Amino acid sequence: MILRAFIFLFTFLTLLPAYAAEIPTMGLVYNTKEVSSLSYDCQQSSDGLLECKFVQISARKKSKPEDLDKKVKDALAQFPEAIKEISSEGVCTQSTDFISLLEGEKTPEELAENASFVSNKEEFIKGMKSMFQIKKTEMLKTFVALDEFCKKKDEQSYLKLTKMEHDKEVRTCQVSSNVFTQTFKYVQDYTSNSGAWVVQSQPEGPCGIVQLSRFEPVITKIGDTNYTNWNYIAKKAITNPKGQAFLELKCSNLDQNEYVYDWQSSTQEDDLYRLGCDYIEFSPI
Repeated sequence: MILRAFIFLFTFLTLLPAYAAEIPTMGLVYNTKEVSSLSYDCQQSSDGLLECKFVQISARKKSKPEDLDKKVKDALAQFPEAIKEISSEGVCTQSTDFISLLEGEKTPEELAENASFVSNKEEFIKGMKSMFQIKKTEMLKTFVALDEFCKKKDEQSYLKLTKMEHDKEVRTCQVSSNVFTQTFKYVQDYTSNSGAWVVQSQPEGPCGIVQLSRFEPVITKIGDTNYTNWNYIAKKAITNPKGQAFLELKCSNLDQNEYVYDWQSSTQEDDLYRLGCDYIEFSPI
């Protein structure tokens, strides 16, 4: 009799979360560390699991100031090849033409008529006339530096180009979107009478990445009524740190930090402004 009672209690406690737990359905949450947001759409299956579709939108700097040392090192290694390129591909002639255009010595029509690198004259003329002044100023600085490299053909002028490109990348923000799905199982904490929807995951890829993300309920009381909202906590673990992810990226260098996506409205617009972006690029990743 005692054994039957124990089996019944164990079965009841095991099945209870699948039927009693509240579920996140649809929502938008905001990353508390980065300029990023997640929208989610979840449906509960007949076996009690939660199937969720996510769309992540992120904005980040294309380069960081501390990346400059590596860029300079790479540029020095590529210097001999750069000398060959400016000597054989007519790059220097193009830079001179663009300087004349951007300084007002030539019109877009004149350059389109005579430049061999203009394949579609109408589109070129339209593009130059509609270009914002800030972009024209940036282009002029770049072509003047390129012209200097063409004339001097030394490392110093080539590194000047590299540093200008890096400076622009530091002022460029990349915006990307990422669509993914995850399956969650409810895990009950019987001590505190609360729980979380925890992602189900197996090791994937050469790094053996295991997803550890979860939905946690946030109870808000308005008057006599409790309302449940959901925070999403993103985290992953690397089970094969000695592996190689791709190119020169080692698995041990992959991000294993925890990121909280909060359900409350965030100051995403202010965060984007503080990034200091003069340019926006859309990125696939």
